Amino acid sequence: MRFDCGRRKFIAAAAALALIVSLSRFSGTAIATTLSSVEARCPASGKSFTAVSVLSTNSLGGTDWDFLVRPDGAYPQLFSIWTCPYDGFSAYAEDFASAKVDPSLLGKLSKPPLTEEEKSSPDSQWAISFHIKIDNAAVYYESMGKNDKFMGDLYTLGGWLARIENVKLDIDRGQSFADRLESLVPDEYKDKQLKMFEMFFVLGSMLERDADPSDPAYGLDMLFAAEFFRLSGEHLIAEELLDDISDDASLVKEVAAVRTLIGYERKYQKLAVERYSAALRNREIPGESICDVTFLAAELSRRIGDYAAASKFFGNVMRMDECPKTAKELAAEIVKSSELD
Repeated sequence: MRFDCGRRKFIAAAAALALIVSLSRFSGTAIATTLSSVEARCPASGKSFTAVSVLSTNSLGGTDWDFLVRPDGAYPQLFSIWTCPYDGFSAYAEDFASAKVDPSLLGKLSKPPLTEEEKSSPDSQWAISFHIKIDNAAVYYESMGKNDKFMGDLYTLGGWLARIENVKLDIDRGQSFADRLESLVPDEYKDKQLKMFEMFFVLGSMLERDADPSDPAYGLDMLFAAEFFRLSGEHLIAEELLDDISDDASLVKEVAAVRTLIGYERKYQKLAVERYSAALRNREIPGESICDVTFLAAELSRRIGDYAAASKFFGNVMRMDECPKTAKELAAEIVKSSELD
């Protein structure tokens, strides 16, 4: 199949890029993400709850090709949306206090499945699923008539939250597996400061190559390789590896858990592409943002497997005067390595 060939070339190309593009780190102590608990009042129910405010963060983990900025420490994106633990009303933190909520809206929201104790807990925001936050925020902002660019950004955030969500595999493979992973990484990578998505990608590709179908641990190796690819953002590759072990009865629960997060990421990426496409078609993007939006539409299209759309959007990036040289070069490399041309 054509994508399989492209996938193998893409792995090699990504590895080459990883050697060239290194992550700059601050010397000394890094500035970690710092969080603060703040008292918030739900504009729908009027009830108070504890929200989380981001005081500072960093970009030491690098930036994914769809603009997910990865920190060293907690992801600030987890707290971009505040959600009332009582009725589910959700909005960006900066919009929460001033939000005007039509009572008819509440019936369209998903209530977080929390106990009364969890609702009143200072950790309630940690306990609410990311997809409830995004879906409920979408209901609110749609009711406010937000434009396609705004909604595309919200759904892009949803895709990021699905990617960084931890899968609870409850499998401890011990120190020997960690030592094996380290041994699989080629020496030329060990002295490089890779971006986080590159690191996950390299680990996934090396583990996949080393997995032996005759080994009793083959299923686990492919499961972990798939999870590394998912964490890197390449969920189509992860899905292929999961298909390979779909008949392993001992891993049904774990495979389903990874597939669920892949499903959410793909869902939000498809919605984002739809809204960005509409925004570009309707010329509602300001000049300073048109390159970023076009690149996002291209990269998200590639990630969900719509290669025709990805090729079209990347071609636009390479031709647009508004796009800097770095964006055009990256677009050209992705088109070449993914065989989109």
